[in-house]
Amino acid sequence: MDYGLLRASYFWVLLTFPCILLTVVYGQFLSKPDETVKGVLGGRVQLECAEFSSLLYFIWNFVKLNTSLSLPIASSFGGSSNVHAIAARLGDVSLINSTLVIKNLQTSAEGTYVCQVPYEEEGVQPIYIDLVILVPVSKPLLRINNSAAVEGSPVMLTCLVKNGTGPIEYIWHRNTIQDGTVPVADANGSVVSLSSVNRTHIGWYTCTGKNEVNQETSDKVYLDVIYGPDDPVINIQPFAISETGFAANEQEEVIMTCLASSNPPCQYIWFYNNSQIYSGQMYVISKISRSQTGTYTCLAQNSHLNTRTQLTISLTVYYLPDGAPTCTALARNNYKDVALWCSWTGGLPPARLRWLKSSEAESDIESFSNVTRLKRGAEIRNGSTYTCVISHPGLRGDAVCRTTKYGVKQEAHWSNLTIRDTEWNVDGGNYQCLAINAVGNTTVTVNLQVMKHPTPPNVTISKLMYSKQRTEVDVEWMTKGSGNLTGFIVQRQVSKRSAGKVPENDAKINNWDIVINDIEPEIRGHKLGGMDPSIVYAFRILAVNHRTTGFPSEVKTPADPPFNAYPAVIGAGVGGMLVAVVAMLLVFQYIVRNRENNPRLHDLFFRPAPAEAREHISSPEDAETAADIEDSENNAGPGAPSPAPAPPTASGSEATGEGPASDGSPKLTSAAAAISQLSAAVPPDDSPVNVTITVTASP
Repeated sequence: MDYGLLRASYFWVLLTFPCILLTVVYGQFLSKPDETVKGVLGGRVQLECAEFSSLLYFIWNFVKLNTSLSLPIASSFGGSSNVHAIAARLGDVSLINSTLVIKNLQTSAEGTYVCQVPYEEEGVQPIYIDLVILVPVSKPLLRINNSAAVEGSPVMLTCLVKNGTGPIEYIWHRNTIQDGTVPVADANGSVVSLSSVNRTHIGWYTCTGKNEVNQETSDKVYLDVIYGPDDPVINIQPFAISETGFAANEQEEVIMTCLASSNPPCQYIWFYNNSQIYSGQMYVISKISRSQTGTYTCLAQNSHLNTRTQLTISLTVYYLPDGAPTCTALARNNYKDVALWCSWTGGLPPARLRWLKSSEAESDIESFSNVTRLKRGAEIRNGSTYTCVISHPGLRGDAVCRTTKYGVKQEAHWSNLTIRDTEWNVDGGNYQCLAINAVGNTTVTVNLQVMKHPTPPNVTISKLMYSKQRTEVDVEWMTKGSGNLTGFIVQRQVSKRSAGKVPENDAKINNWDIVINDIEPEIRGHKLGGMDPSIVYAFRILAVNHRTTGFPSEVKTPADPPFNAYPAVIGAGVGGMLVAVVAMLLVFQYIVRNRENNPRLHDLFFRPAPAEAREHISSPEDAETAADIEDSENNAGPGAPSPAPAPPTASGSEATGEGPASDGSPKLTSAAAAISQLSAAVPPDDSPVNVTITVTASP
């Protein structure tokens, strides 16, 4: 191609006007774009005019998007480049040879750029370049319609991107301490719609907006879900299970913990037998007693939702029987057999007793509270010891009771029989000793008489009264008659009135349980604890003289403590007096401060003295006034002018008690006399009057 003609200025001028006219008329509809260039808002693009960078003659035109108007923005005539002022709307426009460079791109720079170059053979060849401005996404704004939603209600999260060239991709994440950052499965573009929110949706939500330019992440928004409380779960330490629920041993520390899932955390209230006893999640009983057997309820309530749930458990307190187990061997069947008897009555649950076989490995007889085993005499060896094993939840290990009834010690020429724990009604009688040798045999009969301890005196209950909580009983007694004694036994049984209020295993109406049996003989009173307030008990007392038990006392049920109203009456009286004194002081203060507004009320309490009791003040004032006048006359002197004479009054000089001076000096009407007359004329009441005082002087 020959560019020589193009260097001629006249040829360029001839071609310029048709090119410009053609571009203005037809604009971007002349041809499809030869190239599409993408630029970022605020960034930089270069638009190439031709494959030759060094051109002497060219012109750049801009056709705005969706318009047909073409605007010249840059040109070059014979090597002189020029950027038109209108190009400033597009950004910072400059030319590098024929290349159009735009920095700091603006959104208005989006459109079609036409570069027209005149060629010698082809003529003017326009080049069309479409410039697309890409806008980076701005920081999304995350909005939530309810940040503290109730479980089951709908929640919508919306991600708003103010600026950004589409398409925009939205990425949602949720962050929790347990799960970390996880994608949100319910996301649908810029919206997360939760039709029924639940506790698994709790967490910090973020939204990320992304296009082909960049991506931005919103600030975190916390979604809180209000729910609960769920059904409580009660844990008990130490953990033990009974037939009806949980169990604990007496005097143990019992810790009951209640847990119910709730947001916000719920409040816990504990009830014992439907009576509130504690507020808090953990209820601790330092030393539990048998009287605390019953039902425990944990109430969990959500104050925000005003919802509540509860769980009730049954706690049984196990306790050992009173005293110690007793085991003995008794002669039976005319001293041919031995009955082994083991007993430990009372307690909850009843103690499990069993006699061990000779191998001491297995038991052949097992029972609760009492167990008896019959041994044939031929099977018993001299000095045999029998073992009774006692098991109970309150024992850390099995208890053992051993007994040896008969012991025979024999030498070459003699034999000795020892009988232990003799009883007057069992061991008394004839004992035979049979001696045998090769020649023959002989028998010796020995009669044993076991003396019974004297019967102790009778006992009478003098006081049997419940405490305020009905968990303890104060009992006092006295003895009647003579007799030795070594102690007292207090027995208890369930009254017939409470037979239907206790479980079947406890409702032993005809059985007497030993409450305490180690009372010293000089004591006449005791406090019994561990009572169930819902059960009525019957008590009796027996005196003991070693192994001899006296007649039981009369059977009584405890009485309720008397109501003592004396402290309440005294407190009410003192409180009433204090209130009355304070009220009276307030009334007096009000009267004194408002004496002007309520004069009658003021006079009622603070009445002035009667008129006749008041002091007559006229005489002192008269005396002072007369003295003042006399001093004035003495101070006037002989040269002073004399006052004018007073005109005669109706009463004359006698009315005032004064006459003219003997030396002919002027006469002055006494002001004291006028004041005295005014005083006498004042009415006795306090009503206001008009007073006029006239003083006349005469020469």
